[in-house]
Amino acid sequence: MVALDASSGRQLWGWSGGGGIDGLAYGSGSVVASGFNGTVTVLDAITGAKLWEVKVAEWLGNPATIDREQVFVPSPEGHVIAYSLSDGTELWRSAVTAPSK
Repeated sequence: MVALDASSGRQLWGWSGGGGIDGLAYGSGSVVASGFNGTVTVLDAITGAKLWEVKVAEWLGNPATIDREQVFVPSPEGHVIAYSLSDGTELWRSAVTAPSK
C-alpha cells in the first residue's frame, strides 16, 4: 500500500503487510489494514508509522472498519471484536448468530 500526495502524485510513504491486504479502512487520521494472515494493523495516515497490530485469527474473511475511536473486526469464529483505535486494547467482543428462519 502507498500513500500519495493528492497534488503532486508523489509517494509519501509505503507499507507492505507481510501476507497480503484483504481490506482497508480510514478514519480519525488512521488507516486500518486487514491482512490475509489474520492480522489487523493500524497506521498513522500522515506518516505511515505503525501504531499497533493484533493477530485476530489464522485468516480474516472480512475487513475491519472504523467508527469514531473504535476498530471493529469480524472474526471467522463468529465474533465481532472492538479495539481501541488509539492503542489496540480489546474493548469487547460479541458472538454473532444467524437469525432464525
